Amino acid sequence: MAFLNSVGAAFLTALLISSVNAFQSGGGGGGVFAYVNESAGRVITKPRAVAKPSVCSTGCRQQRSVAPVGRSKDLTASARQLLDSAAKLFEAGKYPEAAAAFEKSARLKPNYEAFVGLGESQYQLKKPEDALKAYSQAVKLNPRLDEAYYNIGVIRYEQKAYPDAVEAFKTAVANPPADADENYYYGLTLNELKRKDDAITAFREAIRIDSQYYDAYTQLAALYDTANRRKEATDLLLHATRIKPDKGEAFLSLGDVLYNDGKYEQAIAAYESAVRLMPNNGSAHVALGDARYILVRSAEAIDSYEKALRLKPDLNKNWGVAVRYGNSLRLVGKTKEGIQWLETALRLDPKEDTPLYLIGMAYLDAERPDYPAAIKVLAKATELNPNRKETLLLLTNAYINSSPRMPTEALRAARRAEQLAPNDAEVLFYVGSALATGQMFEPASDIFRKAVALKPAYGLAHMQLCTVLFALENYKDGMPACRRAMELSEPNTRNLTRASLANMYALGKQYDQAVAELNAVIAEEPGFVYARQALGTTYLLMKKYDRSIAAFREAVRLDPENAEAHLQLGAVYWEAGKKAEANQQYAILLNLNPKYAEQLKMVFASEDEKKQKKKD
Repeated sequence: MAFLNSVGAAFLTALLISSVNAFQSGGGGGGVFAYVNESAGRVITKPRAVAKPSVCSTGCRQQRSVAPVGRSKDLTASARQLLDSAAKLFEAGKYPEAAAAFEKSARLKPNYEAFVGLGESQYQLKKPEDALKAYSQAVKLNPRLDEAYYNIGVIRYEQKAYPDAVEAFKTAVANPPADADENYYYGLTLNELKRKDDAITAFREAIRIDSQYYDAYTQLAALYDTANRRKEATDLLLHATRIKPDKGEAFLSLGDVLYNDGKYEQAIAAYESAVRLMPNNGSAHVALGDARYILVRSAEAIDSYEKALRLKPDLNKNWGVAVRYGNSLRLVGKTKEGIQWLETALRLDPKEDTPLYLIGMAYLDAERPDYPAAIKVLAKATELNPNRKETLLLLTNAYINSSPRMPTEALRAARRAEQLAPNDAEVLFYVGSALATGQMFEPASDIFRKAVALKPAYGLAHMQLCTVLFALENYKDGMPACRRAMELSEPNTRNLTRASLANMYALGKQYDQAVAELNAVIAEEPGFVYARQALGTTYLLMKKYDRSIAAFREAVRLDPENAEAHLQLGAVYWEAGKKAEANQQYAILLNLNPKYAEQLKMVFASEDEKKQKKKD
């Protein structure tokens, strides 16, 4: 029989190769790809920048009170009275009147109290240069007046004149008594000048002076995080949350540090506290979404991203959010919506290959994989980034499982991945699968042997080795490989492994064992289309056409767009003399896969030619 000789056993082998390969990638039925955590998760999430708190975010003083630590001793009673009146005007918020009164006091009798008050009043009137002049006069009269140096430093800091600011703060902290604010601002300025170690010392001194200085804790934690001193950063932020348990910012920063330290569950707990305290903070919801995303808690990540997008609509222009939100949608089976968001990311940055990679994954991972669409986007992704191994492997998978199969293209992609990672067992798995798809079984067996040598517990590689050894009629080595695959199979791969072992029985003409194993698999998993196809092919090899037809009919009922099953069913119909039914399958294939329709037509011609020869 032409079909049996040219298609039957060879087709069974090809079916097994492609089915194992599809399972390896997770395609065909919404499975989660093996690469999700590595490539679709961590590769597109970066360490979070721990937000520096706003300067004196909890109300620390910027300019000093108008009542300096030391009072001038040589003032007359009238001058003192004038200063006290000016101070009351300042405290009442009457800054123009206060400035005039302080200036009058200074003209009456030059004194540093008047100049400090004048400087503070000019500062409140948004006249920083006039304030600086007043403070300069104050320190001429009292060179140890740390309040004036501090105020000069604050203005210079706000003007981003950091070298001048740092000199002013340096003088201020050198003058007793020790002051937490002065050290805090000194630390801020040193940090701006990239003097990280000195900044750390200053913040630590601020905390030593005032153990409840919330802002100093959070600023110091941010510095420790950038220095990878995350245990210390975590401890500081935990203390900050105890100081001010109602401040969401510290919880947000704590989450960022824990996230950067790879402690994602703890980060989620911190972020949840942040969004509870700051329910309208879009950035906090994004951070929570990212932590959930990296743990592939996709439904929860989607919830966080959607809340963030409602609060901050501009986030739809954020490349990272679009990618992670789109990929999360893909992972919960919302393929269409996921692809739309990934296409948004692609428009935001057309030169970035990650959205294309994930779109290709979405096409492969759909309930009904779209291999042509996957090939198109994955090929484009490899043009943008030819050195991304994962994309090349997905492209290999798409070529192997396309209809018809494309073994030459698959091998080319797999070999490129092998150049990038020559001793990677997973890469070798794909190289071997591409070779086997092209029926180059001898080199494929060598590749699979190398893969299992590198990774002895790689069950799917053992299964493929088993397959090609049986194709080579090497049953002595093939059956141990099959049994090893069975030993290594996990619950989610066990039925595939059992079906594969049944195929080996069929190829070895142990048909009764094959049928028994396949029926057991189908009883346990009735919707397993591959097992139905394998059963149909086994019955075909046994020349039990009615049972073969029944198995293939069930396969196409379960998966109406399965072109291979329609091809097999049409061929068996023709072999069994049911030409009308065979022609019906041919008509279906014309719409579904014209190349397979052509193959079925060749089967028809071959059988007719053989029957004609018998008549002659």
